[in-house]
Amino acid sequence: MTMTVPFWLRRGLIYGVMGLSIGTILAFARTTLLAPMIGVWPAAILEVAIAAVLVLASGLWLMGDRAMWTTNSTLAFGVVGAACYFALGLAITFLVLGGGVQDLANNVALTHGLVFPFLLVAMAVGPAMVTQRA
Repeated sequence: MTMTVPFWLRRGLIYGVMGLSIGTILAFARTTLLAPMIGVWPAAILEVAIAAVLVLASGLWLMGDRAMWTTNSTLAFGVVGAACYFALGLAITFLVLGGGVQDLANNVALTHGLVFPFLLVAMAVGPAMVTQRA
């Protein structure tokens, strides 16, 4: 007996990895290129704006043929992606950087303030909101 994984779960996990990759690349660009040129806060604001657009666009691209998606499967896809992004980010903080939850909270507060949790929510519900059918 084989168990099939729902398509939205597979794509949601990929969405989370893509979101983390986009966030990591943009964070590197912010700290090495943008912050020295335009300052810490303008660089963080620019990074958040670009990240939001790229992550949402990657989610819509992963959805491909939208005819097979329902509002519920799209919402599940987004929630899985955001949870995967958060879990992988937490794992990297613990395992690679040797930090803890407080270090992750401090890092997020220094770069994105209270925006980061809202970005995760936008990642979770964004694809469902954009593709909602009347």
